[in-house]
Amino acid sequence: LVHPAMITHPNPKRVAIIGGGEGATLREVLKHNTVEEAMMVEIDGELVELCKEYLPEWSNCSDIVGSDADSCFDDSRASVAYDDAFGWFINSYGEGNNKEEKFDVIIMDALDPDDFVEIVGNLYKDNHFVDALFNGLSEEGVFVIQIGETKSRPDPADDTGSSQDLADMMRALQSVGFGSMHTYDEGHSHFFAPWSYLV
Repeated sequence: LVHPAMITHPNPKRVAIIGGGEGATLREVLKHNTVEEAMMVEIDGELVELCKEYLPEWSNCSDIVGSDADSCFDDSRASVAYDDAFGWFINSYGEGNNKEEKFDVIIMDALDPDDFVEIVGNLYKDNHFVDALFNGLSEEGVFVIQIGETKSRPDPADDTGSSQDLADMMRALQSVGFGSMHTYDEGHSHFFAPWSYLV
């Protein structure tokens, strides 16, 4: 999820992470020595605290060159906003609310568009949110999202099958200006099946 997007950008200094409460995505971002600021927007502060206590190895930065803390959450380059990312991005980069500081990379480490959860369908095809994501990126900005289990040959087309939300999300991304979208698969992520990503 993290490294293909990070190496796609020529010099990623400012990174936003949507979700990622366990801290693993933050840890991987902080491995890149160009990063000056990594901001995580996570709705569930209790989850973060539980992960700090019971999964500290997921956010361990003690062996990362350039880190000044044992926990990635305490790294001076990292900050966490305990907020709904949907609202945070709309309020920060939605129509009429364009902050000057943009992100070089935005990593969506939240619900996958193929999850069968009601909010997912609305989240990824809401043009206000998708537009705010686009507006939140710097000129060479990169957006990446995990899109779920890799499809197999007999699966129906996204528009007609269980991946309707993914197809809607791709249309929403294109409609606001994301001009270059590429999917890739990773077979070693320990999700019991190959996993797909969109960058």
